[in-house]
Amino acid sequence: MTKTSPPAETLNDPFKRVMGVLGQLQAPPLHDSAWIAPFEQLVGAAFSLIESEKRGFSCRQYSPVYHPSVQCKIVGLLQELGGGKESTKKDALDNWLSRYYFNAGIQRVNFAAERLIATFAALPCKCGARPPEITVNNHRPPNFQQRLSGAQARLTHVQAEYTTPLPKLQSVLDQFGSRYDRNHPFDPSKGLAMIRRDVNSRKHAVYKRSEVLDALPRPASGTITWSKAGFKARMETGVQCLELVVGAYSELLAWYPMAKF
Repeated sequence: MTKTSPPAETLNDPFKRVMGVLGQLQAPPLHDSAWIAPFEQLVGAAFSLIESEKRGFSCRQYSPVYHPSVQCKIVGLLQELGGGKESTKKDALDNWLSRYYFNAGIQRVNFAAERLIATFAALPCKCGARPPEITVNNHRPPNFQQRLSGAQARLTHVQAEYTTPLPKLQSVLDQFGSRYDRNHPFDPSKGLAMIRRDVNSRKHAVYKRSEVLDALPRPASGTITWSKAGFKARMETGVQCLELVVGAYSELLAWYPMAKF
């Protein structure tokens, strides 16, 4: 049977793309599967991006009055929502929720990708002859670079042992291996590196308004960074990364469906 490509309107519609990738996700066959945590995070990522796009994230524009019109009103608007009341400022509520769900979505894409490569590297190989590539050492878990290197070593072994290419997983490793800093140019080919940088900065960095560029209008010239890229470009990158990580998850589930620790 010849596989047909999705219609152009689907490829250009983040909502339809996420709905499509959600339909590709299959639960692991075991309740204690090694793959169950990445599966749950990917389902959560897809749901979050769907909810974000339903509230118009891709069509949002930078607003210089976001603080008084949304942030100063959001507590009362959420109280209305929780109380089952009709919203008095539905656009402000949707504006906040679209951002909330987008950030929740890309966080889960990042968590799923990192957990997927850690699991792949920490499992004893399916062949039964190769031990885990990474282990806890003196009660200290391996850092991100060690997990990344371990996953690449395991992938090299699997490709030689099983002649299984796993191209999506290789792309995940390549993107995580690429360097991306706050002021580097926006580059969808480094999508996972950009998202990881954004997620970690929100987790660890203090807030300095003078340094925050989030959601500013795209400049006419100069370097376009993740923060300057705009809502539509960031949603498209988030969806692209979700598609990639779901593909890598599907490859690993097909390679070792009964994997567990």
